[in-house]
Amino acid sequence: MIKLETVPETEEAWFEIYGDPRSKGDNASTDWIKDNLDWFALPFNLFLSWNHEQEIEWGYMHRRIGPVVVDALKEMLDNQGIVYIRENGHDKWGGCFNYRPQRGDSTKMSTHCFGAAIDINPHLGGFKQVSKQPKYIIEAFVKRGFTYGGDWFVPDGMHFQAGLGL
Repeated sequence: MIKLETVPETEEAWFEIYGDPRSKGDNASTDWIKDNLDWFALPFNLFLSWNHEQEIEWGYMHRRIGPVVVDALKEMLDNQGIVYIRENGHDKWGGCFNYRPQRGDSTKMSTHCFGAAIDINPHLGGFKQVSKQPKYIIEAFVKRGFTYGGDWFVPDGMHFQAGLGL
């Protein structure tokens, strides 16, 4: 099993571990993107949550979390099988890297700005919704060091992030 090497617990630690994606404009720094983000082959194709006809084979995320996400997805596949995953709609990709403010607090950066958070199966529990995310998916990510948004006071049942404190 591949786990997160370090898990930030403060805002300062996020910048130390994942770098500073900020630029002077409305987009992430192109140098930061080049140095920190990469494409990772997924162990099975997922469907975009906003377009169920569009399959994706690759996820774009921070290099520190990419291998861990792939390993968690591989565990899902190995334990449940592709037929079960497909039949139950557990194959929806809600995204990873997205340079934007936090939902609910536009003064703070989202963990998605760092490419260090992923959304899986938004239809099973979006922001401010009770989560119906299956236990086997939650466990696959949490035991690797991810924080699960479905456990928060204001739940975000699709959200897994590689740290706390932002």
